[in-house]
Amino acid sequence: MEKEINYNVLYSEETPRIDSLFELYRKDRYIARVVFMNNGGNAYSQHRLIEFKGDNDDFDIVLFRKKFGISKTNIIYNRESRLFTIKYKNKKFYLISNQYKSIKPLTINNIPFYSNMMSKLILDILQEKFGWLRYIREHEILQHTAFNTIVTKKLFNLKKALAHEYKLPSDVATILHEKKDSELKKILIKDRDYLTNLTSLNEFHFKNHLFLDTVRMGKILNKKVNLKWKSKKLREKHDEFSKLISEIIYVESDRTMSIHPEFYVIEKFYNLTMLKTTKEMYHEGIKNSHCVATYVNIVESHRSAIYTIEDYTLELSRDFFGTVSIKQFRGFKNENAPERLYEEIKNILSDYNEKYSKNNTESDLPVSSAFELF
Repeated sequence: MEKEINYNVLYSEETPRIDSLFELYRKDRYIARVVFMNNGGNAYSQHRLIEFKGDNDDFDIVLFRKKFGISKTNIIYNRESRLFTIKYKNKKFYLISNQYKSIKPLTINNIPFYSNMMSKLILDILQEKFGWLRYIREHEILQHTAFNTIVTKKLFNLKKALAHEYKLPSDVATILHEKKDSELKKILIKDRDYLTNLTSLNEFHFKNHLFLDTVRMGKILNKKVNLKWKSKKLREKHDEFSKLISEIIYVESDRTMSIHPEFYVIEKFYNLTMLKTTKEMYHEGIKNSHCVATYVNIVESHRSAIYTIEDYTLELSRDFFGTVSIKQFRGFKNENAPERLYEEIKNILSDYNEKYSKNNTESDLPVSSAFELF
């Protein structure tokens, strides 16, 4: 005796176009076929969402698609196929793609998207069965995490979930999560192998641009940066890394840098001294005890140019529209340049942007350099 199939229709799509086709078919099959062929076969399909109940709490939620057609002999037909199945069996979740014949962990982001309405309906149905899903839906960071992982590790509160996602203690993970898309957050996630004592993470590291610069150089040198370093130690390591990179790259392999032509115009018409070689960049960094030598890549990306004025180092930056502005203006150990020099450069750039930058038609250049301090 065959086992009775226990199922429930969760959703059946209304299809006025298909209803209209059938109405026309009953009147004149040939005319119905002409209309069908003219509109394209894919226009005549219908979705159904069905729940099949198994033993205990097991179930399958299946999305079906029924496609209609009319043959050369004017006979209407249909074929129904499974698109995907959400399977819950033995307290485990699976996503089966019947189209691509694959099985994946079930996550919110893995559920195939057919429409906002369909996605919401499926999640609402699952949430009725598993109340904790409401919490997952409210926190985007967990929407790529497998349901099986959430249940196994009991990630039912935000602190535990963040600790799992970031692989950090919950207090540190919370700080990191709240920083949205900061540059340091990207490094802590992607390049944490270059950091030690991650549990010491605090606001100092997010507000101190010198720390970010030190981490960047540490990655280049394959050296670790300790989050316990205070300002004095961080400064020492920053300068040490900067000098080492400069000596290795910019002196031993001295070359002329590729610089955007507009920056030569500024040098020529306003009598500013621009640094043109890697060796000049190195010596500028040594003279002023900062890391301008590591800006060669930024210069060669045509985003910026470096000038030296009265023992101060000036970075000019060019934006998407060709307008040039002061990015940084620093002296020994990153002290600010005097106000009179700022005003002098501002006047020069005001004149330059008025006379020259409007003629520039390039539009593929980045807006600004990636790091805030020399």
